[in-house]
Amino acid sequence: MLKTNSEEGATLRHSPPRARVLIADDVPEVLQLLGHALAECGHEVMTATAGVEAIDAVPVFRPDVVLVDMKMPGLSGIEVLDTLRQAGLTVPVILISDQPPKAREGSSPPSSSLSVVTRSCVLSERR
Repeated sequence: MLKTNSEEGATLRHSPPRARVLIADDVPEVLQLLGHALAECGHEVMTATAGVEAIDAVPVFRPDVVLVDMKMPGLSGIEVLDTLRQAGLTVPVILISDQPPKAREGSSPPSSSLSVVTRSCVLSERR
């Protein structure tokens, strides 16, 4: 289900928003934590619980950056990135992973992605 922080009643501290951020993850707690943290920093946030939702949201929401979980049911983060690139969409994409990059044998992010960050790193910053 797609949501924006304005639909959830979040109050932005900065006006206008600094950036439009789309977050795609199948873990509700991750969506809530990242979405809240980014909204507190003044960003406009939309969340998606599946890769297909994220792909459909990009041309409508027009995010400045997409944060997408590498391992989701359905389309993975890399498949989302590949689909966006094949559609000619050049929005920056940051892949989120449960494991550090060295632990993901045989899987490296495509060169068109900005970065891979671990979910534990993102979550520990807010605790």
